[in-house]
Amino acid sequence: MYCFKETRDALDQLSTAAERITNNVPMVQTIDQFIGAVSDQFQAQQIRIQREIQEQTKATNA
Repeated sequence: MYCFKETRDALDQLSTAAERITNNVPMVQTIDQFIGAVSDQFQAQQIRIQREIQEQTKATNA
């Protein structure tokens, strides 16, 4: 769980940095795309882990 918080904090910091770069639109767009891709991967990983936990819980309770 701690790794998820670190990852989310890093994404928030990247997002803040992207917002502060206002004089270079192409760079901001690139950073936004990168943040979006990382965020999508992070969410997919969370979903996989949640499913694994649910499966393990069901197996334990069966």
